[in-house]
Amino acid sequence: MVASVANWLLTNLQKILPKNVQGDLSKLAVSGHSRGGKTAFALALGIIKIELEVKISALIGVDPVAGLSKSHLTEPHILKYVPNNFNLSFPTMVIGLGLGNQSILPIAPACAPNEVNYVEFFNECRSGAKFVLTDYGHMAILDNNLGHWSSIACILCVKGDNNKDVARRTVGGLIVAYLEARFLEDPSDYVNITTNPSLAPTRLYPVKTKSQGDTAW
Repeated sequence: MVASVANWLLTNLQKILPKNVQGDLSKLAVSGHSRGGKTAFALALGIIKIELEVKISALIGVDPVAGLSKSHLTEPHILKYVPNNFNLSFPTMVIGLGLGNQSILPIAPACAPNEVNYVEFFNECRSGAKFVLTDYGHMAILDNNLGHWSSIACILCVKGDNNKDVARRTVGGLIVAYLEARFLEDPSDYVNITTNPSLAPTRLYPVKTKSQGDTAW
C-alpha cells in the first residue's frame, strides 16, 4: 500500500498542489514511527510486492520496531543482525525513545523490546545518525487525544517524562535539521545538534553518527 501511494505521487502530486507550488520528487523522504518505521525501512530496501517507480532520497525511522522479540519478528523480516547490512544508497536517521525497551509490568512485553528496536536498526545502517530521547517512552511523540484503543496502548507503554510537546518538538526539530542537510545543502543545524546535543529541548543520549564517503547525511 505504501509503495502504491509513493507511485501515485508521480502523476497526481502536482494536481493537488497549489498552482504556485512545484513538487520535486527528486527529494522524496519516507518516515514512520514504531511498526511504521519498520515499514519505511522495508520500502526503502525494496522489500515490496510491486515495483517502486520513485526514488527515495532520505529515510527516517522514529523508534522503529521489528517485532515482539528476535524470535518473533513481523513480516517481512528485514533485520539480519549483521552490522552495516542494509543496502541503502543514502544515509538514514534513526531516532530512539530511551524508555521503549522497558516494561510497565513484569509480565508485559516492552513496546520497543531490545534486539528489535532502534538500536539494531541503526547497527544495520551503513551511514547516518542516531539520536535517543533518553527520558521518553515509545508513545511519547503521539497526539494527546488518540481515541479509546490507542489510549489503552499508551497506558501499556512506559511513559517517562510525559511532556509530549517537548518530545514532539525535539523529534520534529531533528527531522527538519536532517532534511535541511540532505535536501537544502544546509547542514548547519544538523552539525550543531550532533556536536552539541544540549541545544535540544530534552536530553539526547547517545548521539552517534557513522558515514560512508564524505558525509553522514
